[in-house]
Amino acid sequence: MLTHSGKLKSRDWKLTRRPRQITHHVWKVYNTESMYPAYYARYYCFRRDEIRRDLAALRLVNKAFCGSASRWLFMHIIAFSSSHTTKTPPLTRLLRISQSPNAVYVRQIDFGFTSLDESYIKDLSANLSYLLAKFPNLAALEFDGPPSLLLRAQKRIYMDTVASVLHNVQLPNLKELEIRFSFPWDFARFLPERPSPSHIPLGDVMRRLRHLELCLDADLEGVKVCNGRLDPPTFPDDTSTSSQFFRMTESAYNLESLAIQSWNIVELDRLALPASLRLRSVRLLGVSISFSILLRLVGLESEGCNLFMVKLKSGTWPQVFLHLRKLPRLVDFYLDYCGYSLPCSHLGQGLPVDSEHGLENTAANFSDDSSLALLLKHVNSNRIARGLQPFDDTEYRSMPERHMAWQHLGI
Repeated sequence: MLTHSGKLKSRDWKLTRRPRQITHHVWKVYNTESMYPAYYARYYCFRRDEIRRDLAALRLVNKAFCGSASRWLFMHIIAFSSSHTTKTPPLTRLLRISQSPNAVYVRQIDFGFTSLDESYIKDLSANLSYLLAKFPNLAALEFDGPPSLLLRAQKRIYMDTVASVLHNVQLPNLKELEIRFSFPWDFARFLPERPSPSHIPLGDVMRRLRHLELCLDADLEGVKVCNGRLDPPTFPDDTSTSSQFFRMTESAYNLESLAIQSWNIVELDRLALPASLRLRSVRLLGVSISFSILLRLVGLESEGCNLFMVKLKSGTWPQVFLHLRKLPRLVDFYLDYCGYSLPCSHLGQGLPVDSEHGLENTAANFSDDSSLALLLKHVNSNRIARGLQPFDDTEYRSMPERHMAWQHLGI
């Protein structure tokens, strides 16, 4: 109820806010990671399907809940290719949203494949740039990789369509970008040798990003275990065809979060890093990297560091752990399947093995183990100081043991 001054009475003001508070609470509870991270690289994505179900139900309560729940329900749109049983094609649904009042709520849209639907690629090629321009507050885009069974010509059309979005669509609010292609050279289409004068410079797009994820999902040969050694294949080091992949980050001065993921080992030392880069979150999977480059990625501002199947080309893992223990804000750390690349593989091989436990029983490995354990204690101490729930003791106790096992396997 309005008073004579035109203001809402306190009780009525609280009642009008309640639907918004409840719907926000639903979104926040379901969207919290189980491991309680301190820094979310992704601001808009739904991590749980239950949130959509509950928000959709809240829209049916009354008009107030409908408006409040719509704000969250339409924040993240998934427009993957649909099976033949789906009534409404994903891009038709996206078009309808773009023409509705809910278009202003859309912050993130994901594109990808749940089926080999050539009509989906055709529709994307014809309409994607037009559709994305209809969402004024779009802040995050995610493009899944084309399926391996898709015809090569269809893959090219899809990847060219993704590149055309960054070249031709003005997206002034874009802050988060994830792209999954098969090979490093697939990213050459983002940085052509002779760009069109009408193209938006890629640097203009990258400078606005807060989060970037680049993923290489080709399976060259599959990860093999040979003579007790885990041996993921390595991409051929062809500078002439893959240099554009490593240049994708050269203008990303304002990144807070960077993820590089590959199911085949990719050499990361040629990654173009801005001198001013200050990352808060780093996630690496399937890379070979020098100690000095890793230290440039994980600096004093880092709050999260996740390393999976990372091969160290120089330095040692105890040196890495010692560096990470100096980071005052590090509250999220995970390591698995990490070891050394071939040039320095002697650091983790050729040592006596404890046959009873299958782990290398040496002073060097004791240092490796204890330095990792000290790092994990440091991370949990930082979490407690920040008022965050510490990581589970069981998970953290097993991490040094797993790390030593991977060293024994010669990863």
